[in-house]
Amino acid sequence: MPKFYFKSNGCTTDDEKFYGSYFIEDDTGGVFVLGDTRVARFDMGETVTIRVRASRRSFGQNMVYVHDLLDVDRTTRPIRYRTKQAPFGDADIGQVRRITGTIATRPDTFGEFRIEPDGGSCNPSTGGGCAVISLDVELNRRGVSFELGERVTFTGPILYAYNTYKLIVLRLGQVERL
Repeated sequence: MPKFYFKSNGCTTDDEKFYGSYFIEDDTGGVFVLGDTRVARFDMGETVTIRVRASRRSFGQNMVYVHDLLDVDRTTRPIRYRTKQAPFGDADIGQVRRITGTIATRPDTFGEFRIEPDGGSCNPSTGGGCAVISLDVELNRRGVSFELGERVTFTGPILYAYNTYKLIVLRLGQVERL
């Protein structure tokens, strides 16, 4: 769903703000697409055809910077994912992952928090062994939260930004409280 908020230059005075960014998946894997509108022209699971006019590398990851939306096939298809039992890494960027774990920290002002993956060991103060979950700005504004120690499963695309791999949660349907 094209509504993820992303600042492409970080916290500088010349920030480029993209309010309609999204992830797409093809046979080569997933890619992050920067978008500039909050109006959703398609939804998760629909097939889109885009013409890439420019790409860039930011925060250590490749992304589509300028594109044209050519077509939308409204037939929804299942979104493929892989289950993960450890923190995320380079091979996960742009891919959809599912991880189950225990809430280890409360969300910060940006909606990011850490979980201890099942079967793993996590140090919440240093982040070692933890997986980072990032709530979309709208979910964060609505006060979506989880209790420390609660077991939850999250499914979503992995983004690499600010030297952190994070699973992005755009809607509550990506969350299963256990």
